[in-house]
Amino acid sequence: MSFWERWTREIRSLRDGMASSVPTSSPAPTPGPQGTPSQRAPQKPTTPGRSAQPAPPSATSPPERTTPPQPSPAVPLPHAWLHLEGPNGPVPVELVRSDRRRTIAIQVERDGRVRVFAPTRAAEKRIREWAVSRAGWVLRHLKRMANAPAPLQDKPVRTPASERLVRERTSSLLRELVPPALARAIEQGTRPLASWSIRRMRSRWGSCTAQGHVTFNSRLSELPRELAEYIVCHEFAHLKELNHSPKFHALLDRLLPDQRLRRRELRKWGGLLD
Repeated sequence: MSFWERWTREIRSLRDGMASSVPTSSPAPTPGPQGTPSQRAPQKPTTPGRSAQPAPPSATSPPERTTPPQPSPAVPLPHAWLHLEGPNGPVPVELVRSDRRRTIAIQVERDGRVRVFAPTRAAEKRIREWAVSRAGWVLRHLKRMANAPAPLQDKPVRTPASERLVRERTSSLLRELVPPALARAIEQGTRPLASWSIRRMRSRWGSCTAQGHVTFNSRLSELPRELAEYIVCHEFAHLKELNHSPKFHALLDRLLPDQRLRRRELRKWGGLLD
C-alpha cells in the first residue's frame, strides 16, 4: 500500500470518529402541565410597586348570608353557703371561718352582702340554725339600709399626707372623749377597758373584742364631734353587752340619752368609709 493510500484511510477513519461523537439532532422538549412552550399564553408584565387588584364581584353573584345574633348564655348566680328568704327573693349568705374566732356573728355589708363569721371547728348544722334564727334581723337591716339617705357625694381627696394628718387629729380627739365616756361606762357596770387603738377601717367606725380591746377608725375626726362621741360610747357599751340586744340599747340610752337621734344622723356620713 502506497503512502497516499494509508494517509487517505487514516483521514477517513478520523472523520468517521468525529461524526459519531456529535449528536445529529436535539431532543424534543417534554410538555409540562401547561402544554408545550408554543401553547403557553404570554404573561403580562407587572408594574413595580403595585400588587394585583382582586376582580370585582360579579353582578349575578348571590348575596352574602348573615347569621342572626345568638342570645348570650345565662350567667349563673354566685354560689352561696345559705339563702335566707327575703321580701324580694332569696338573700345569699357567705360563711367565713377563722381559727381566732370563738363566737358566731353575722354582718351585713354596705353593698348588701351578708356574711356569717364562725370558728373553724364549729358544726355547720349549728351555724346554719343560728343564721336562720337571725333572718329577721338581717331583713330589717337590709330594709333600713335601702331607706337610708344617700351617702356623701363629695368625698375628700385622699393622700398619704392627708391620711396622717387625719389620724393625728383623731388621736387628739379621742384623748379628749375617751376618759369621760369611759368613766360613765364604768359607773354603769361595764368592765375596765383593756386598751384602745386607732387603725384604718373600711366598713365600720369602731369595734370591741371579747377581751375588752376597742379599735376606732382613723377617720373619726372627720365626723361632727357629737357623732364621734356616740361611737366612743357605743363601743364602751360593748364592754358589758357584746351584742345589740335590748340590754345593750338600754345601757347606751343611759350613757347618751339622745343616742338614737345621733345614730340616725351617723348614717348620712357613711360616704367617708370606703
